[in-house]
Amino acid sequence: LLAYTWSKTLTDAESQFSEFSGFTADAFNRRAEKSLSINDYPHNLVLSYSYELPFGPGKRLANIGGAAGKVVAGWKIAGIQQYQSGAPGMITAFRNPMWPYEGANAFMSRPNVVPGLPQKSAALRSGHFDPNRDPVVNPEAWKNPAPWTFGNGPRAYGNLRRFAYLNEDISMIKRTPVNDRVSIEIRADFLNIFNRTVFGLGTGGDQYGSVLNANSGAVAGQISSQSNYPREIQFGLRINY
Repeated sequence: LLAYTWSKTLTDAESQFSEFSGFTADAFNRRAEKSLSINDYPHNLVLSYSYELPFGPGKRLANIGGAAGKVVAGWKIAGIQQYQSGAPGMITAFRNPMWPYEGANAFMSRPNVVPGLPQKSAALRSGHFDPNRDPVVNPEAWKNPAPWTFGNGPRAYGNLRRFAYLNEDISMIKRTPVNDRVSIEIRADFLNIFNRTVFGLGTGGDQYGSVLNANSGAVAGQISSQSNYPREIQFGLRINY
């Protein structure tokens, strides 16, 4: 099975105007809230498959019976692979010039964008990015708004996406019939078989999907976490009857 989705999600509220989903700066200017959703994933490719190896009694290869037939028969490879674009990043101001009057989510104040400056860090643009050393964004590309003014930055940035999600889960399965009613299944599952690392950003696993914080006082857009799990291998034994 192969499924590919090409999409674009725009919204002026993630689900509702509230503390944990709206990010509303100015409740009287909905037009300024329109941007890419933090759940916008332009490309999503999912491949799933199951293939039984052609060995054993009645098969094209090693068509033998007896104990040898039970050893070579019943092998199957199965897997699920997913390749998904990263979601848009978010840039927040270091301090909120409108507190406590800026919307329901005042701590998500947005900065002003400095025209003409690249928003990605020099290391990321050069292709020599080191996650242990280099930030993802250029903090000079944003400035805090003047007191009692709203920032002109968007809620989400399509050019500052988080890292793509790449994952492969593969299983090796051996099913051996004991009689007409009973079979034994042994399997080995390799989750994230290639041990890919998907870097996390910002606060590292918050409810907003690790926002980028350009003016946080810490290193802007610094890699601070891993947002997927390392490779896991598990074994199983199952009796079907």
